Amino acid sequence: MVPFFVGRQRELARLKDALVRARAGKGGAVLVSGEAGIGKTSLAEELAKAAAWMEMPAVWGPAIEAAGAPPFWPWTQALRRLGDAGRQAEVPAFGESDTARFRFFEAVGAALRRAAEPHGLLIVLDDLHWADAGSLRLLQVMTSELPGSRVLLLGTYRPPSGGEGGPLAEYLPALLRERAVSRVALEGLDAADTESLLLQLVGPDCDANLVRRVREHSDGNPLYLVEVAASMQADALRGRLTMSLVDITRKRFAGASEAALDVLRIAAVVGREFDINLLSAITGLELGKLLDSLDEAISLGLVQQLDLVTYRFAHGLLREVLYEDLPATERANRHMRVAAAIETLSDGKPEALIYGWAHHLRNALPLGDQRQALDVTIRAGQAAERQLAYEQAAEEYAQAATLAAAAQDVLSHGRIQLSRARCLFRAGAVTASWLASQEVATAARTSGNAYLLAEAALVVRGIGDRAISIPLFKLCEEALNTLAGADPVLEARLLGQMSATGHQIGVGLAPPGLADRAMEAARRTGDLEARFLALQAKEMELAGPVWLAARLALGDEALRLAEETGDPAVAVWVRSWRLGAFWQLGRRADVDRELEALRIAAEEAREPLGLWRLAMAQASVAAMDGRYQQALESVSRALEIGRRGGHGDAALLAMIVRAHIGVRTGGSEVEEVIRVSAASAAASDRLWAANVLVDIGRVDEARELWRMSGVQVSSVPRDAIWLISLHAMARVAAGVGDREAAPAIFEALLPFTDQHALVIPVGGYDGPVALNAGRLASLLERWDEAESLLRLAIAAAAAIGSPPYEAIARWELSRHLRRRGRPKDRAAARALLEQSVATARRLGMRLLDGWATADLQELDHPSGRATPLSARELEVAGLVAEGLTNRGIAERLHLSERTAENHIKNILDKLGLDSRAQVAAWTVGGRPNLSTRLSGSHDVVNRGRS
Repeated sequence: MVPFFVGRQRELARLKDALVRARAGKGGAVLVSGEAGIGKTSLAEELAKAAAWMEMPAVWGPAIEAAGAPPFWPWTQALRRLGDAGRQAEVPAFGESDTARFRFFEAVGAALRRAAEPHGLLIVLDDLHWADAGSLRLLQVMTSELPGSRVLLLGTYRPPSGGEGGPLAEYLPALLRERAVSRVALEGLDAADTESLLLQLVGPDCDANLVRRVREHSDGNPLYLVEVAASMQADALRGRLTMSLVDITRKRFAGASEAALDVLRIAAVVGREFDINLLSAITGLELGKLLDSLDEAISLGLVQQLDLVTYRFAHGLLREVLYEDLPATERANRHMRVAAAIETLSDGKPEALIYGWAHHLRNALPLGDQRQALDVTIRAGQAAERQLAYEQAAEEYAQAATLAAAAQDVLSHGRIQLSRARCLFRAGAVTASWLASQEVATAARTSGNAYLLAEAALVVRGIGDRAISIPLFKLCEEALNTLAGADPVLEARLLGQMSATGHQIGVGLAPPGLADRAMEAARRTGDLEARFLALQAKEMELAGPVWLAARLALGDEALRLAEETGDPAVAVWVRSWRLGAFWQLGRRADVDRELEALRIAAEEAREPLGLWRLAMAQASVAAMDGRYQQALESVSRALEIGRRGGHGDAALLAMIVRAHIGVRTGGSEVEEVIRVSAASAAASDRLWAANVLVDIGRVDEARELWRMSGVQVSSVPRDAIWLISLHAMARVAAGVGDREAAPAIFEALLPFTDQHALVIPVGGYDGPVALNAGRLASLLERWDEAESLLRLAIAAAAAIGSPPYEAIARWELSRHLRRRGRPKDRAAARALLEQSVATARRLGMRLLDGWATADLQELDHPSGRATPLSARELEVAGLVAEGLTNRGIAERLHLSERTAENHIKNILDKLGLDSRAQVAAWTVGGRPNLSTRLSGSHDVVNRGRS
């Protein structure tokens, strides 16, 4: 360790600023990276001192370079140091249910927030490059919950070098993408700080030439500088600066006795931290002699004592140098000695030391017992699985699979890979789980084991990725043929899995009657899992607007299954399905009843997917009602739950619901969905982006994406998203004025105009189908039909309790009446607009407010149009009249300065004026000024009103 803190003032200032923000309730995470010895831990210690000065508690949870550390080890240490708050968030005990993992993650977040009141909390997770995957997964979950808390999370790590694997390399990119996470990258000390440190270490005789040479050779690495000073006299440095940090670290052991070195070499095999009782069991030395050697190492600055029985190397490099200097054969022998000692010490409580035991047995090969190494590694995987540390369990099983493959035990290899695949799936690593399942299938084919092949096909479930669903369907088919009637229960499950997979959106492989075969087989066997799979498959087969009544009838049987199993997770699934059907039918009382039932089941089950469905449904109902702030809070909660539970589509679906809200309120949420969807090559994504662009008035951009998508009615599969896809197509075709595509879309939608459109059963409400059908009818000048449909849309929105869609439908009907131009249409349009404006203002629907207000102003003008300017341009003109500069306008409206400049140029061109002063005079002279009403909204352009 570096005895003095030198330099790093800029980095420390950043961290102190984050500390102050966290204390004020704006928590976050900072990840500090740098090479070994660069000063990461020293910087964290200085921040902890600053936290103490602010009366802000700081707790440490270092990851240790100790083979076989238990799962969640850094968090376990940090939570223990939190006292009472931490004890309420203990790592799940062995044998608990899957839901305990989610409860553990929730409890950790609650413990941190509780301990952070009222003065804040600093959590330091040191040396994350040694952390297990479960700890890093928990860190990712916690970072998503930090905003709004008083917690600052500081993590230190060595950046993975090129091609280096391990948990950190896998999780680091996702961690750095979290919005609450910032990064500080430490580099070497500059010349002035190098000189300052050397003067303190060596004394005033250290000349400037020496400082320069040391700085050039060390790149300012503080640990290198300390090791140089500790290992040589200043006058001997001049000819010795070609030594590396490892070489200088190696010299630190020169003063140690052979007895102490032998103890330290054994300790290096154990890990950076080691237990004196374990060392005694390994070496056979009595405690007195062992303590003498350790006291000598402490006096030389090689080792630190942490408590009565625990010691650790003063720096990780000291341990690494000793370990790497051991010859391979001696290293393996020492691992055997450590494994034997662990086996003796763990007698009666093997779970406590199982991970270290497995590690040392593996590293003792080829000298050790390969069968014992395999058996204990499998036991380590099972132990991690019981502790819900699925990531670590998968890694242990991967090590076991390698050992089985080396022993050419194909069947064992396949069974181990099956356990690994299941753990990966439970950890949310769907693609990796599928790859492992394929290895299981290969082993099953090689060994001729039909049962193993069937199990391989049953691991990955409920996913919508065609790259997995299509081969998974074929694997189910193969497994059924291979079983050939040998196991009716497995066959029933396979039929359900095959049918559910074949009916996934975009797959369409399931032949007619497959779901019925699955139902029949499940009922015949009475297997509850098979029944559940079959019911899911049948529900997916009946997805779409035609089979709503049949799906509700099927729901009765599903509810009986939920009662029979007593499993609230089954009830969550059934309630979600029924909620979507009632919602699509527009039956608000039933929607509310099912939403409450879903809440009860989800809170009882405490499973991430169920709680995510509940939060998404609550967000979408709130948005449908016009309770936009509540909707945004619920969708943020859904996103946090989805991330915590490893739900792959959580971010996408949260973005969709936020975009729905942004379209109504003029919020920035729409920009993300436009950017992401427009950049996609998928026709469905481009359609969605075009739909959003039409909704916010950017018609030219929408027209281009609509053309690029090339989507047609005949190309849309008749699956669960057929109706929402047609609904979006209708909106875009009407918005861009595509009379060629409109008739086919209109005829396809017409039978379902008594329904409502949903993106998914529990969210993404998109209004009455009659609304977009009416827009198309108006475009096609089917005047009476359009009026009938738009009035139906108003009534449907009112019946389901959606004031926003009532207001939108009234506005669309007013536009239609003005286009039609019959007697009394103008007066009717005015009444509709007034109602629309009143609702829009009450709910904060800025875009609709601007458009409907502009339409009212046009009705008042004799020529039918008050101004050639769009609503946004009127808003900019008003701000020009207030005397704002381009920059001021950009800041007020949250635009770029270039966009503000373009708006002003358009205003000058359209009005035929030459200066900003003339624009101000024109505005003040009685022209419309929407600046106060629309301030903060996004780009509003003329929507081609006739």
